[in-house]
Formats: sequence, C-alpha cells, structure tokens
Amino acid sequence: HTHTHTHPGMATPVVLVVLLAIASPALAGGPYGLAKTPFMGWRSWNCFHANVDQTKMMTVMDKISQRNRTVDGKPTSLADLGYVGVGLDDNWQACGKGVNGSFFGPDGTPLINTDRFPDMKKMNDYAHSKNLKSGWYGNNCICGVRNLTDPAFIESVYRQTVKMLVDFGYDGIKLDGCSQFHNTSLWSALMNETGRPVVVENCHNTHQPQTIDDWGGECPFNWFRSSTDINPSWHSIYSNLQTTTKYQGNPPLSRPSCWAYPDMLEVGQMSTWEEDRTHFGAWCVVSSPLILGYDITDESLTDKVWDIITNTKAIEVNQQWAGHPGMLVKTVTRKNVPFGPGNLTVAVPCNTSDATQFGWAYDADKKTISVGGMCLDAKTTQPTMTLQPCTGSTNQQFVLDPSASSTATGLSFAAVKSVSTSQCLDVWAGAGLPGGPQVQMYNCHKANNELFSIADGMFTEKAGGCLAHRNIYPSPGGPTDYQLWAKPQPYNAWAAFVLSDLDAGLPNRTVTIDFHADLNMTATSVSVYDIWAGKDLGTAQHTFTTDTFGGHDSRFYIFTPKA
Repeated sequence: HTHTHTHPGMATPVVLVVLLAIASPALAGGPYGLAKTPFMGWRSWNCFHANVDQTKMMTVMDKISQRNRTVDGKPTSLADLGYVGVGLDDNWQACGKGVNGSFFGPDGTPLINTDRFPDMKKMNDYAHSKNLKSGWYGNNCICGVRNLTDPAFIESVYRQTVKMLVDFGYDGIKLDGCSQFHNTSLWSALMNETGRPVVVENCHNTHQPQTIDDWGGECPFNWFRSSTDINPSWHSIYSNLQTTTKYQGNPPLSRPSCWAYPDMLEVGQMSTWEEDRTHFGAWCVVSSPLILGYDITDESLTDKVWDIITNTKAIEVNQQWAGHPGMLVKTVTRKNVPFGPGNLTVAVPCNTSDATQFGWAYDADKKTISVGGMCLDAKTTQPTMTLQPCTGSTNQQFVLDPSASSTATGLSFAAVKSVSTSQCLDVWAGAGLPGGPQVQMYNCHKANNELFSIADGMFTEKAGGCLAHRNIYPSPGGPTDYQLWAKPQPYNAWAAFVLSDLDAGLPNRTVTIDFHADLNMTATSVSVYDIWAGKDLGTAQHTFTTDTFGGHDSRFYIFTPKA
C-alpha cells in the first residue's frame, strides 16, 4: 500500500519567476554576479581529508585536465565538461605558529605550512596554465581559531587573508564555520574592494538566505551549504538532498549566483554503482554545484564513474536555468511495512514485545556496545547511528561515565561517552522528550536523553525511550517508497528524476508520472528522452511509466511537449 505526500506548491500550478541578473559595477570583485550556473569542480576533503599537500593538488590538476578518455567518441577531459575548479580544503595552515596559538602572524597574515605547501603561488599558476580555477579555504576547522579578542587584530585577519587570496592568485574560497570569522558580508566587501572576482562558498560561515531580499537581494556568496557534512552512505546523501526543499519555493531562494548546496559529491565512494548514479542525478536535478570528492588520482575510480559524471544531458539539466532550480514534486510512502532486526540504531517507545529492542550488551573490557554480532559505531550518524562489523577501532569504543550516573525505576543510568570523539550518545529531542527516532553523538550535557541503562538485553533511555536495532528508519507516514523530483527546462520541457528509497535488493518496481498532475504540463503528447540510457523513447500520451528498477536506483528523463 502506498500513500502520497504532495509537497506544497509543487504539484499545483507553479508560476516560475525568472530572476534578472544584477550587473556588477565596473572593477568589482568578490563573488557578486559569479556562478550564474552551478559551479563544477573538485575538492580535496572527501578523499584526502587532512593528508593533503601541494604535490597532490597539482597531480589532481593534471588528472582533471587530461584527455585520456572519450565522450561520444571524442577525447575529453573532466575540465572540458565544466569541472574546472580544484579546491584545497583545510590543513594548509601552520597550526599554533601565530598570535595566541593561532596561525596568523602579528599583522594578521595567514601562516602557511610550507612543508605541505612550499609555493602556493606556483600551485595556482599551474592551475591557470591548464585553464583551471584554484580554490582556497578559510575560517578553518583543523586547529580552529576561536580565542582572538582584539577587534583591530581580528579585522586585520580578514584583510590579510583576502590580500593573500589575491596575491596567491586564488579564484575562489570556501568559508567554513569552525573558526571565529563569521562576517561573510565583510569577507565579500573586502574581496569586492580588490577588483578580483572570486567565487565564495558559504559552508555554515553565516546563515542561509531566509528571504529573497536578504543582503539586498544579492547573496555575499555564490552557493551555500543547506545540509550537514556528507558521507558515502545512502542515508547521508538521501537526507542531505531533502535539505534543499526549503529553498525551492516561489520565488526560489536557490537561484543563479546563490545556489543551495547539499555538500560535495560522494560519487565514486558509494556502496554500488547505482547509488553513485542516483546521487549524481539528484544533485543535477536540484541545481546543486557539482563538486567531485573522490580520489581523482586513482584511475580505476575514474573508470568506474566516468559514464556517470560525464553524462552530458544530466550536466545540461543541472546547468540550465528556466526560472527554478528544481523541486521535490511528491514523496510516496509505504504503509504498514513490517520492520525487523537491522543495523539502524533508533530510539522508539519501549515495548517488551519488540524483538528489535533486545540483545544489547556492553563489554567493559573491549568498551563495545553490541547486538547480533555488530558493534555501535560513533562515526556513522546519518540519519542515525548504525551498527557496523566489529573492528576494535576507537570509533566503536565507549565508556560509561560514572560522573553522570543516576538511578531511576530500578535501573542505573550513565552517560555513554565515545573514546574517539569525547561526545556522548544522545537521542535527538528537538521536538521534546523522550525524543527520537534519531540517535546521534552530541556534546555531553548529562540530560535525560543522554543517560542510558544496558540491562537484561535492553538499552533504555532515562527520558523514557528504548534503543532498537532495525532495518527501516521510522518516519512519519511510513518509510519512503520513492520520490519524484523535477526541474523546468527551456521550451516548456521538464526534467524528471525518480529515486527509489527502497532498500537495495528489495523487489524491482515501476513508477508512473502524470504530465499534468505531477508536472503541470498542458501538453498531452510528450516526447521522452531517457538521460541514463542516452536515447529517445518516443512519444507518450498523458502519462509515462518507467521500466522496472530497484532500491537505491533511479530514472532520469526529459519530457518535451510535442508541437
């Protein structure tokens, strides 16, 4: 049985607002007026994390510009297709070498770790020699700076960082949210004064746009993170995708030069090829910047995803602007689906008849919390914590904090602290106690939703819930069956993207799309192009039914009215 949730303003008639570009004044710099289409490129964090250096960055520049593969029979590089950005993501700085243990000199100049980056100017000149754009990173997370108090010195940090951005020849910057420099408008004003155009990513550096008139109608950045950090799991990419819906209204807040961005792509690092493809298509249909994150120096990975990330029709859908960035049209949920044991750790009402709430055990010697031969893992939290094969890593080690212990209802409760993160096991309680269903790691505060008892096989929350190990994440109305997303294209055409949230391996299914009810198309006769298959499928009348496809897979089409 299925139940359909139609999202407000999506399946009903939509009046699309075409936003006029605001002309930038002569010699203006900064982000203003840039990224009229979603930015495309690569960033270092998802594959290299802190282990990044100048040699690796320059090798990536070689790889992204090499023409050793083909598209439509023609030697083609990723740069030829639009992936021109190569971004450095943290750990360029000389941690602790500056004022008050920061990485800023006495005049506010950023201090470079020259062991890792001996000559940033040379690195960026190399990018430009290959017609690439080089991206920097600021308001850093590694050795984040949060203890500066002198207003004059703080302003000098802003000014000297922007000066170095220009002097080194960077073409853009990602401003993160971990240090104390959160004045994005000041960042952009200082960049504007230089006369050098640079694209700016707002990674929680300031708030996302709340209305179309914020900042005078012109964002001081070119794209903004709508989501939490991504990881290469289905739950992460699916939940991050949902965060874009807030910016898909009328008029949309995600728009040219101000794009909603659910984080870097994990294509190439997902569990299956189908998940890689679905992930890419989803980012395309919502006009997200397409920032690759896999290890592009690994030729076997590029071979694996080449046909996905070089799909010119999918990229074309992403880059088109016909008045709207793309929208969630409807979500269809499965009703009365029985759940069973699985690796999702969820908080639910206690029920002694629920087998998924039993079997929990804490091993004080190994510091593990396990059930069914699997161990709770502190690093897997999207959309909830999961059980993973036991490895003995510190991510799977927890201590019961006696300083937070208490007794109630005959049970002894304690905080459960991660050895690797020093955070505490926490039941999300944003809508009130006992909270749930999400279980997460959070800063320890000893509230009742962070106190637990593991006794007689049950994992009980002091706030009143119990932890279960399930194969389905509880959600209002039931677990999702599929979603239909759509984006208007030129000449009254529509791109339609269907993704299945059924677990991989569940029976295949089809989806029927109604041109009028779902897409508000007035034409009854529509030509169909299959983006994934790369071929025309002929003409459809009123509706179109997909071929069969399985869980975590997708279908992607362009529907064009017949004359």
